[in-house]
Amino acid sequence: KAILQAAPKENCNWLNDKLGFSNLKTLAQRLDDILKEHPEEAKQLIAKIPDFAAKLRYTRNYYTHYTPELLQKGKVAKGPELILLTSAMEALLQICLLKELEIHGEPIARVLQNFTDMEVKSLDSAPPCASPLVVEQDSPSSNSSPSQ
Repeated sequence: KAILQAAPKENCNWLNDKLGFSNLKTLAQRLDDILKEHPEEAKQLIAKIPDFAAKLRYTRNYYTHYTPELLQKGKVAKGPELILLTSAMEALLQICLLKELEIHGEPIARVLQNFTDMEVKSLDSAPPCASPLVVEQDSPSSNSSPSQ
C-alpha cells in the first residue's frame, strides 16, 4: 500500500497491475525450469532450434502482444521454423504430462522419436511442377475397356 500511495496518481493502476503479478515467474523463468527438469529430452527437442528459449519467448511475445520490432529484428519464428518450434513445445508438454503421470520409457521414447523423425518443408521453396497434370476422360462413344 505504501508504494501505491507514494506513486503518482496517473501510474497507480499500472503499478497495481505490476505488483499483482510480481510474485509470478516470467515465461523465461518457467521455460528454464522446464528445460532443467527434463534435460535429456530437452536436449533432443531443442537441438534443431538455435537459441530455443529466446526464440520461443520472442515468438510468444510477438504473437500475443504484436510487437512488430521483434519481427523486424528477426527474433520471431515464422514459417517452417514456427512449425518446428510449436512441435517441440508440444512434444515437451506431452513428456511433462507423461512424467507427471509417472509414465516413463517407451511412451516418452516414442514422443521423442516422432519429433526427431518429423520433417518440415516450406511450400515457398518447392520446385515448380515440370508439367501440368492432365486428366484424360473417355469419350461416351468409346467402347474400349480400361487397361488393367
